[in-house]
Amino acid sequence: MIAQAAKTWNVLQFVKMVEHGTITFSNIYQRSYVWDKDRECKLFASLVESFPIPAINASRHTAEKKGDPGVYDLLNGKQRVTALTKIFGGEVRCQNLWRLRLNPEDPIDLTDEEKEFLKYGEEYDEGQLIHTIDVNGLTYNELPLSIRTVMASRMMRIEYYDNLTREEERRIIINANSGKGMSAIERTRIEMRSFETLLKLSKHPIFNCLSESAIKGYVNEDICLKMWIVLYTEDPSLETKEVRPLARTAIITEDQMKEIWSILCRLEEIAKRVDKPNVKKRILARLHMSTLAPIVKRSIDDQISIEEMTDWLSHFFSGTKRASINEKYNEAARISTAQRGSVRTRLHELEEAYENRFGKRS
Repeated sequence: MIAQAAKTWNVLQFVKMVEHGTITFSNIYQRSYVWDKDRECKLFASLVESFPIPAINASRHTAEKKGDPGVYDLLNGKQRVTALTKIFGGEVRCQNLWRLRLNPEDPIDLTDEEKEFLKYGEEYDEGQLIHTIDVNGLTYNELPLSIRTVMASRMMRIEYYDNLTREEERRIIINANSGKGMSAIERTRIEMRSFETLLKLSKHPIFNCLSESAIKGYVNEDICLKMWIVLYTEDPSLETKEVRPLARTAIITEDQMKEIWSILCRLEEIAKRVDKPNVKKRILARLHMSTLAPIVKRSIDDQISIEEMTDWLSHFFSGTKRASINEKYNEAARISTAQRGSVRTRLHELEEAYENRFGKRS
């Protein structure tokens, strides 16, 4: 039975704990920060208007030293807590917000100058006088002190579990429903049996060339998963409807991980030696990288030098109007690229071109 406990702190305490490293987002299943400006501004509004902020879950890693509170590693709520750090850091400038209603129970005392600055107004709601302000264009740091004080005093609850196993953490995250809903790919990631192994592969230096948006979209993980599928499943399909259920149950063995890592290393060395930027870009494209995995593995087994592979791949991907000089490969890389037939064609054309160049050595 998982033991659960809870604490309630004001939101500024949460922010300080993030700054001091006692609240972390290091759980491997945590997704990237995805909230946009409007979501941040709505949280800002909730702090001003005194609306409740949903509780968050964490795994508490207790410290060896007596009296040390330990570290709370968030299982959900990363979006809210990150947005709070941005708000109290003065990084969120309000936009597109309605006139905010001040809670009559809050100890807010505004000077005439502050009222004018905030376009202070009054309205009635079911006979009750409500004071309103306009914070559009302002950050937290630009608000009057009395409003900043009540915002910082809003309370938030953290429910935590001591020293969870990785599997227990995974299950809690799967069942969590707060914040922005998980996308299909985010849910698939944390449901994967070999997620930790895939995550290690996705940290290979070859992926340093990817943009920040590509990393946030898990392109590096997608490439590694599809490499595994192409290498170790029979007649592979890369269609989403087949990849996702397979990903949930796939077990990437230690030997397979090492093999994929060596393939990534060889591709990285090849890319470093390619002279033409457009050819390098083609070799490192998501579609071609996953397709190249078996032939790069074969080149390692056949002891083909990196220089020879660089020369061959540079020639193969030197098409003028399309990616390669092989029309059948190009067609299979243009239409229905993830379907089994297209994958089969690309693999066949690469293998045939490889044998034409190097012969059958294995």
